[in-house]
Amino acid sequence: MSANTTDHSAQHDATAQSSKEESGSNKDTKKVLLIGDSNLNWLKYTRGLQDTIVPTRPGQTLKDISRELDTTDLQSYSHAVVQAGTNDLTELDDEQDIANIEKEAERLCTIVKDKHPRVKLALSGICPRADRALPAAKVDPANAALRRVADEWRVLYVDNEGSFQYRNGQLDESLYDRDRLHISRRRGASRLVSNINEVVPILPTRSRMQQPRRIPGEPPCHF
Repeated sequence: MSANTTDHSAQHDATAQSSKEESGSNKDTKKVLLIGDSNLNWLKYTRGLQDTIVPTRPGQTLKDISRELDTTDLQSYSHAVVQAGTNDLTELDDEQDIANIEKEAERLCTIVKDKHPRVKLALSGICPRADRALPAAKVDPANAALRRVADEWRVLYVDNEGSFQYRNGQLDESLYDRDRLHISRRRGASRLVSNINEVVPILPTRSRMQQPRRIPGEPPCHF
């Protein structure tokens, strides 16, 4: 075999290897990190999630999640979706909880944008709740704060309010556990997956096109 042929073969192999590595790298960066509180527990077992990692942090606040992401390498992810905030709501009759949520959401945006500018951040709104009156009443203003931060920082926002309630504002309890705080394993988790998927693709294309907003047999949900 001539030297020219050998050089050409080596160049071809190097090009093929480079293309393979690039392809693998692109595939890795399509992964989605979906991290948050215990309302994500059942999403870990949802069939069909595509390239999505779901670490759950029961009981943690938005501040806790921000701290974790501050020390997490997100280079292999295209999106980071944060589902947090319900544990920030207390029974104190003041607006400090809302101010704290807004502050921590801004801090989270700063962390992700400064350290991982290629990662698209999505703030997922707090799911409505009806376990205790005062924390439940704070969900709307808390979500308004999250949406405001998302708009100001130009990050994505997942709206979880209307799809978990009827038009009159009453909680659709078929989507919740008995405590009326945590979403249910099947219907609640399916609804949350659907909401997130509308903003950040976490289901295969065909599933996204065919997935119904309403699960057969469950009460109608008004948006």
